[in-house]
Amino acid sequence: MNSGYNQDELVNDIKVGCQQAFNYLYCNYSTALLIVINSYTDDSHIAEDLLQDSFVSIWLNINQYDPKKGSLYTWMRNIAKNKALDYFKCSVSIMRTKTHTAENSLELSRQVTEVKTDQICLSKRLLALSPVLGNLVYLVYYKGHTMEEVAKTFKTPLGTVKTRMRRALQLLRDDFEFALHTGSSFSRHHARIL
Repeated sequence: MNSGYNQDELVNDIKVGCQQAFNYLYCNYSTALLIVINSYTDDSHIAEDLLQDSFVSIWLNINQYDPKKGSLYTWMRNIAKNKALDYFKCSVSIMRTKTHTAENSLELSRQVTEVKTDQICLSKRLLALSPVLGNLVYLVYYKGHTMEEVAKTFKTPLGTVKTRMRRALQLLRDDFEFALHTGSSFSRHHARIL
C-alpha cells in the first residue's frame, strides 16, 4: 500500500477506480469527517451511516472535485456536512408531517369523542341524519372504514365524502348541543338533512 500519497496522486488514482487509494483516503479522513458529522448528531449509528454515505458520494463524485476551489479535505467535509444536513432536514420534514397527521388525528378524535359520548344515544341521532350521512358515519366510526375506502366503494369523490363527513359531524354536534340545552333525548330538527 502506498503510505504517502500527495493530494493530486490520491485524487487521480481514485478517479481511475483504484481501491487502494480509496482505502487510504478512508483510513486517513474518516475520523475527521466523523467529527464533522457528529457535530450534527449524538446518535453514533446515524453518524456511521452518514459517514458511509459520504464516502460513497466521494467515490461516485470524485470527478467533480476541483482543486482550484479548495483542498480535497474541504470538498469532502462539505459532502459530509451536506449529508448530515440533508438527513436532518428530511427528518424534520417527516416529523412535521407526522405531527401534522397526529394533530389531524387528534382533531378528528376530538370530534368523534364529542359525537360518541353515548353509543345508544348516537345510534338514535344517526337515524335523525339523512341515510347518506348516517351510513357514512356508521361505516367510518362503527365499522372502521377509511374515508378513502368509502369513496371507492360508493364511487364518490374523496372530497365529497370528506365534505359529507364534516357536515354529518357538525349536525351531530349541533344535535348534542340542542339536547344538552333542552334536555331532550334527541332532536328531530336535523332529520333527513343531506
